Amino acid sequence: MTLLDLLYIELDAAEERRRISEERNYHKDVYGRSAEKSVERTKKLIALRKHESLDIQAYNSGLVLINDKFVVSLINNKWRIKNKNKWYLHKEDVDHFVNTYILGDKK
Repeated sequence: MTLLDLLYIELDAAEERRRISEERNYHKDVYGRSAEKSVERTKKLIALRKHESLDIQAYNSGLVLINDKFVVSLINNKWRIKNKNKWYLHKEDVDHFVNTYILGDKK
């Protein structure tokens, strides 16, 4: 079983937790979004893992380090260079982000 298969299993479990959370909290105006954020993180990680040429490592909570250079947020559409403090925005499309900024950097 590959890591991508395990991520798909985790995505199914996270979506089930999100569904249960929505059922429990349908009557509340304000409640935590941890289950929903878990689904978003897993979906983005799956989209990044589909690019086999990338070396993806855990960096901080909700962040991953790609190719030992790029720090990418799994919730927000933001990225930065490692050891720099300037955050940049990227489009929703992860393929566009990878091809433009990460793989485009090698050219």
